[in-house]
Amino acid sequence: MLCFVFITLSMLGGDAVVLWQFHLVRAQAERMNNIDQKLVVVLRVHTSLLTFHDKLEALAQSEDAGRLVTEAGPFVPQSWRTRNEQWPP
Repeated sequence: MLCFVFITLSMLGGDAVVLWQFHLVRAQAERMNNIDQKLVVVLRVHTSLLTFHDKLEALAQSEDAGRLVTEAGPFVPQSWRTRNEQWPP
């Protein structure tokens, strides 16, 4: 009878340890998921910056001032546009 009680208590103890480990793994997975979402945002911004850089480099290599004025217009500050008629409104 004593062995049966010991085995039953051991099984319950083992189950408690397994449940505790599942809780730890779930907390770590949630933390990693949050970090992963932040990294995805950072990578999207990085990709956008690289695309913007490549586009500016292509514009600079083309040496086409009209195309530069047209495509860079939205990125030019308003104060520059009012001082220089060359930029589209």
